[in-house]
Amino acid sequence: MYTEKVEAVYPTTIQQRKKGARVLQALFDIIEKDGRLYDLLFDELGINFQDIRVSPDGSSAYIRWSAGEGCEDRAEAALGKSAGFLRRRLARSLPYRRAPSIVFVSDYLTEEESRMEDIFDRIAMENEEARKAERGPE
Repeated sequence: MYTEKVEAVYPTTIQQRKKGARVLQALFDIIEKDGRLYDLLFDELGINFQDIRVSPDGSSAYIRWSAGEGCEDRAEAALGKSAGFLRRRLARSLPYRRAPSIVFVSDYLTEEESRMEDIFDRIAMENEEARKAERGPE
């Protein structure tokens, strides 16, 4: 549902999706080859990459992630520390003139963001009920 909302507000082009898929695959390959990084990110912290968005100019790749219960802070620190290393490796493995900078975006909502999401969901539900009431009984 999150991806659909983001896509509605910030649509991506086919070229951005292709570049994003290529960057994400290269990133997985790099992490998989580095055994210590793989063990830390996926085994210990339970990190899961959920979505990737490439900026229209291709200079940045935003990767949405989540981690295992209670590991969010450690996961954020580990991803932040490894971003430079991963970008250097991406530059070697991708066929682009410049590798995109990697920005890891946590999938966890703050308390305020969670309340706002609930309000928007409630408004959408009320709007749907109002539309059904306008149409009348079927």
